[in-house]
Amino acid sequence: MKRAYVRPTMVGERFVANEYVAACGDIEHGNYKFECNAGKKYSGVLNYPYKVRTKSGEVLPGKYGPCNATHEAPTNGDFIEGYIDDVHTKPDENIPVFIWIEGGTNVHCTTNLKRESWEATKS
Repeated sequence: MKRAYVRPTMVGERFVANEYVAACGDIEHGNYKFECNAGKKYSGVLNYPYKVRTKSGEVLPGKYGPCNATHEAPTNGDFIEGYIDDVHTKPDENIPVFIWIEGGTNVHCTTNLKRESWEATKS
């Protein structure tokens, strides 16, 4: 049997994705974890000694006191820039905060103003 020389050839295929699969979830529909830590927690009747104001100066209803709990809020939720003011001190002693209102009435504030540093969970 006689052998014949065959010139080697290279054939390549290109991978083209035809579907999008989000295997790890979508951060846009996830949650932020943040600590409700703005202000000093008092005990008893004086647990809510802060007025909460938006950046434009609008006063939110009720008073606020930190619960020191870690909350999860939707990443596409409404976080309001603002500040808290201790009702027992001078009016100009403001603490800058991010405000999140849970269920439309329960106010939570954090002093961590770098949202990019908040832990985010994916959907």
